Amino acid sequence: MNNPTNSSNQIEAIGITGRAFNLIAENSHLTGTINLDQISHIYGKVAGTIKAAAGSLIVIKPSGQIEGKIEADSIIVDGFFEGELIATGKVTLSRTARVLGKIITNNLVIENGAFFEGEAIHP
Repeated sequence: MNNPTNSSNQIEAIGITGRAFNLIAENSHLTGTINLDQISHIYGKVAGTIKAAAGSLIVIKPSGQIEGKIEADSIIVDGFFEGELIATGKVTLSRTARVLGKIITNNLVIENGAFFEGEAIHP
């Protein structure tokens, strides 16, 4: 079944290609500044700043919890985020997303069921 909220379908729709794949596992707890490249799935907890290289996609999975700042080309939130999201491409809040804070992007998609409390800025 083709589910439009499935992250794999969203990755294909964004058009990101390549083999680099980063994973932060569900029981991981990271603090500080993290530099990532291409596709990154976050299942664990992160407190700090995530900076992703050009052409990147960050996916916060349903178990993912992030407090801080993310800078990337595209961001998909399926889990919890508190802080500042900055995307040069698209930010998608799926139906399971819970976001508190500021979103800066030219393309914001909020699916039915998502929770967003904060400020959205179109630069």
